[in-house]
This record gives sequence, C-alpha cells and structure tokens, in this order.
Amino acid sequence: MKFVYAHFPVNCNIPDDGKFVEIHNFLGEKVVRRVPMLEGVKVTRSTEKDEIILTGNDLELVSQSGTYILHITAFSFEHLSNPPSCSCQRAPVGSREEQGYP
Repeated sequence: MKFVYAHFPVNCNIPDDGKFVEIHNFLGEKVVRRVPMLEGVKVTRSTEKDEIILTGNDLELVSQSGTYILHITAFSFEHLSNPPSCSCQRAPVGSREEQGYP
C-alpha cells in the first residue's frame, strides 16, 4: 500500500512487530489512527518512501486488513459542501414592545 498525500505529509508507524499500523497527521489532524491487523497478517515498511507491505498466508485476511486501513482514512467532501443542519429557528424580528421589552 502506498500513502498518497498532497499537502499534509502522512506519517506511518508500525509498532508491536507489525501487528498494528499507526497513522499520524492525516489531513493535519492530531489524532493518531491505530489499525490492528488480523491474525496472521504482518506489516513491514517498504524500501520506497511512504509505502507499507502487508504479508500473510491467507489472501482474504491480508485484503481485509488493507481494507481496514483504507476505511479508517476514508474522507468525504460532503461535509465541506453541505452546512450542518440544525433544528433551531430564529424568532421573528419585531419591535421591542412586541418582544416584551418596555
């Protein structure tokens, strides 16, 4: 798997002998995203920059572990283009006497 980024450099750590992947600085966030690998799957760092290698005997488990990494870094532009909806409404603007002020 290759980590691709445009602005914020994504850092990846592999602690516990390849049983976890820690993703730092994803989209500039301070949150560390930690992905556990399934049983029998190990992660190693490639000789190329920003690339990791998932290895294991079971192709399905290796594929599922890669999918976990993909899902934890999924991003949607929908929340940027649509403002959050709220159920609050503004009161109608009237004169001060109508609002109960003397």
